[in-house]
Amino acid sequence: MATAALRGILVIVAVALGVIVTLRAFPDAPAAVQPQAQQQTQTPTQTPTAAGTNTLPATTAPAGGQATQAPAVDPSTVNVQVLNGTNVDGLAATTAQKLEAARYKISRVGNAARSYKTTTIFYQQDSQPAAQQIAAALFPGAKLEPANNNTSPNIHVTVVVGEDQAP
Repeated sequence: MATAALRGILVIVAVALGVIVTLRAFPDAPAAVQPQAQQQTQTPTQTPTAAGTNTLPATTAPAGGQATQAPAVDPSTVNVQVLNGTNVDGLAATTAQKLEAARYKISRVGNAARSYKTTTIFYQQDSQPAAQQIAAALFPGAKLEPANNNTSPNIHVTVVVGEDQAP
């Protein structure tokens, strides 16, 4: 009887450890898994931290208690590359037009190397506020990620249009 109880406890501990390891290996739940009400009540965008988890943009609360966002970035100072991460022809071009209408400078339009389900915005280290602004204004629900070292230094932000933007 004691052996059966010990086995039961070991099985429960093993399952709990498996869940913990899985959650740490895959910390970001896809947006489709989040409850709809939660998606609508979040602030405009989430940004990745060094640990790879998403956090909401920093806000400050003055003495009056009202929270304020970081100052806006002038769109005309932001060089944007737009890549089509879908099989929909012309989606990057129409997205570039949308960004140009918002006064962003388009440096390049092309195709991504792979497909993306969710629009992903890659940003240079000093361009995270611009990426947050683009996501909040034009691509709610987009993923934000730091750019890798292969990105041209004159490109501040790369918008990879995902299937979530396809008509």
